[in-house]
Amino acid sequence: MAERLALRRVAAAELLGATATDRRRGMATIAGTTQSKDSDSRQEQAAQEQAAFSAQVADICKAVAAGGDTVLRDFIKRFDIQAGEKLWYGPEDFVQALVELGPAERAVLERSAARIRAFAAMQLTSLQAGSCPVPGGQAGQEILPLESAGCYVPGGRYPLVSSALMTIIPARVSGVGQVTVACPQPGRLILAACALAGADRLLAAGGAHAIAALAYGTETVPACDIVVGPGNRWVAAAKQLVSSFVRIDALAGPSELLVLADDQADARLVAADLLAQAEHDPDARVMLAACSENFVLAVESELNRLAGGLASLLVIEKSLQSGLACVLPAGLELPAGGLCATAAAYASEPAPATAGTDQAAGSTIPPEYYALAAIANRMAPEHLSLAVSRPELLQPLCRHAGAVFSGGQSAEVFGDYAAGPNHTLPTGGQARLGGGLSVFDFLRIRTWLRLDENADGRELVTRSDTFLSLIDDALALARMEGLPAHGLSADLRGGRQHAQS
Repeated sequence: MAERLALRRVAAAELLGATATDRRRGMATIAGTTQSKDSDSRQEQAAQEQAAFSAQVADICKAVAAGGDTVLRDFIKRFDIQAGEKLWYGPEDFVQALVELGPAERAVLERSAARIRAFAAMQLTSLQAGSCPVPGGQAGQEILPLESAGCYVPGGRYPLVSSALMTIIPARVSGVGQVTVACPQPGRLILAACALAGADRLLAAGGAHAIAALAYGTETVPACDIVVGPGNRWVAAAKQLVSSFVRIDALAGPSELLVLADDQADARLVAADLLAQAEHDPDARVMLAACSENFVLAVESELNRLAGGLASLLVIEKSLQSGLACVLPAGLELPAGGLCATAAAYASEPAPATAGTDQAAGSTIPPEYYALAAIANRMAPEHLSLAVSRPELLQPLCRHAGAVFSGGQSAEVFGDYAAGPNHTLPTGGQARLGGGLSVFDFLRIRTWLRLDENADGRELVTRSDTFLSLIDDALALARMEGLPAHGLSADLRGGRQHAQS
């Protein structure tokens, strides 16, 4: 009897030979391009459906922006809460939910929150205020938090308690003044997480109307400077629409996992990681890049053995229909040519004539690592798992990934939950452009300039040569750009030309 779960094979050359445009689209595009192409009529139909959907989302957002609470409540009654359920929850509700939790559940949330908070605090220390001398004074930067944040927490198929912790805590650590959460049908665990993370209020709403309320504000919903958090396609489309008005984090598409494995990897652990990712959603994308066909077959065997008793099997089966496996070709050349040279170029690592050497560690880089890295950099996955014997040699070659899980014990599920790094990550190839949600998203850098030489331009004093050179450069640039008032403003600071009294 044939095994139910299998990964469709794709050639390494096909992945690495994709166009630059396809490279920007990530794993979802690869999964699609390895299947038969849709007919022109189906593609046209999909485009029409997407246009109609986008228009529907735009109508919802415009209605909330114009109608405020009245329209928002109508949408909430239609889609979110039942008669008699609360619309707003506050700190007292959060604390009550926390008190009602059992000791074991509360301890898990507290430990998880502490690790997420510690990681966010570490990130904050890496960004500092500073100054440097400039002609006539000092220039510098200061780090300021945004005033308000909106955190969207999904409340659909699964209660994503971890998303509440991972969106609210970084905002609080960064110093954001007000944090408003939107979550459809929040349960006790979500409310308790809000207590531990430090939310100010929770609106029991989801979808596009919740995003519009957070972005534009209503009579009772404070307008936010940033809106973050994962959600369904309604949430993603609304976030994209309001992004010209407020800051947002990366738009979340189907979740992704790419596992890079050598033959020393544990097939059972690799299969478990693929299953964990596949059960997120029927549209989740999983892929394995391995050094041999035998290892892929071993992983497929474990997939079927481990999945049998899982309640999420139907979702997994649907997700794995688009799952892929890439086997490195036999007789792999050394990095001087072939796939390895391409891999080294992708990794911005010069390809040596023989297998590379990590000079710092004095270790030889296995040639297959260059090809594995090339595939990772081609895909720019949301999650990248390095199930190899020397992950510390492979990781520097992998330039594009939302988050890296280095070594067989570093399961992606630990990143999903309680290790500390954030699980709100870029998908769809966006990892080559930015990273996951962090304290940096809730901060802004404000620069300042303080020139102390003669604050009153009408008073004749001796200027330093460096300050005069700054004035002369500003004058020259003003002339180049044809902006004489700019030049006048600079020259008046030099004491060589005086304002009329």
